[in-house]
Amino acid sequence: MTGISTLTTKLGTSSRGLLAGFFMATATLSGAANMALAQDKAELMDPKAISVLDAMSAYLGKAKTLSFTANTSFDDLVTGLKTKVFRTTKLYVKRPTGTYATEVTDDGTGRKIWFDGNKLTQYFTHSKKYQELDFKGTNDAVMDALVDKYDARFVLGDLLYTDSAKNYKEHLLSAEYMGLKLVGGTPAHHLSFESEAADFQIWVQVGATPVPLRYEITHVDIPSEP
Repeated sequence: MTGISTLTTKLGTSSRGLLAGFFMATATLSGAANMALAQDKAELMDPKAISVLDAMSAYLGKAKTLSFTANTSFDDLVTGLKTKVFRTTKLYVKRPTGTYATEVTDDGTGRKIWFDGNKLTQYFTHSKKYQELDFKGTNDAVMDALVDKYDARFVLGDLLYTDSAKNYKEHLLSAEYMGLKLVGGTPAHHLSFESEAADFQIWVQVGATPVPLRYEITHVDIPSEP
């Protein structure tokens, strides 16, 4: 699934090893291989891209309140054919506990999600049905639980973590700085990344407010993609 999101971001920052020889040789070779792999990976990590990613993460992470409006398009399979689906998502985060989100898709379906530090609730506006999950903890903790226990996918989920760069870099295979581009007339750093499960790009606003302006993701672990 490929998804593209154009983001409007608002932040509030008011507060915040003979056998021994064999094993030794094996260990040495293994260590050398690991070092080579680490060096190869390091060469694939463009320092400029990582620097901008870190700056964005630090800026978002210090905010006590955070909101996104995302106009998203993504490919969906219907009767074997790809169709484009459009969705508008509005998200409001209050750290460390407190999240509220609304989603409206172009077919009229939608949902509301909120987390108050004790319970996660999901309400489907078109069917008038809801789901509840008792969970006590922070916004970061409930996101981890949803991914680990329920294999949930959130296109913009990583951006919501207190340290989003750490979350991204855990699974990165490569990072590349693509230069300066315009997003709706606003100058932005264009970053391209490969990870174990997805390839993604982020456009980050230039200057003192390095917020994400656009986000594109392709899930490489889904059979129909890319």
